[in-house]
Amino acid sequence: MGPGRNIASVTPIVFADIEAKECLVKLFPREASRPNILQFYLELRNSSKALVDVELKEILVKNHEKILSGHIRRISKGRYEVEVRKSKFKGLKFFVQNKSIKHQVVIYKNAVRKKSSLIILSDENYRMKARLILKDKNDAALEVQQPPEIIFMGLGSVTEPVMIETGVWEFDIEYPEENQIIYISARVNGVLLERLLRFQHVEK
Repeated sequence: MGPGRNIASVTPIVFADIEAKECLVKLFPREASRPNILQFYLELRNSSKALVDVELKEILVKNHEKILSGHIRRISKGRYEVEVRKSKFKGLKFFVQNKSIKHQVVIYKNAVRKKSSLIILSDENYRMKARLILKDKNDAALEVQQPPEIIFMGLGSVTEPVMIETGVWEFDIEYPEENQIIYISARVNGVLLERLLRFQHVEK
């Protein structure tokens, strides 16, 4: 499986030999719009358990010895997103630097709308600070490897969310001096949490 894309990361690239037993693979929830695509999160570490990078061509996904085509994207140091065209996980094997990643795949849990919430921490001078709390069906903090996508409906803009702790993210909202109703949703691990917040601004 060759590299389909390689988006530059702000973190420096540190090439090194991996230790297979220290690496892991996680499966993202399947997107309903792409039922034949599997997306994985790959974390690579060396014998000292430090995150390390490899050449994208050194990452292979096989199905009964056949190398699958797809896309690979470096997220940050030692962390990669791997996407393959296949409807079932059974039979897939991951190889990095010709070493088999034998860890059992961990499946990401989905965020649940009624367990999650979005609250306003402050609102001053047309700028709000918001806190997004993500939980699964068991009311446990949701682990994600990529920041949630904040979907803003209204006049204004939002900053990139920053993780405060597992399952808790904060971001800022700027809006103009104009009467309006703002709706904010979030997409997390492929799941849409619609209209977590409704905010009405009335000019005085």
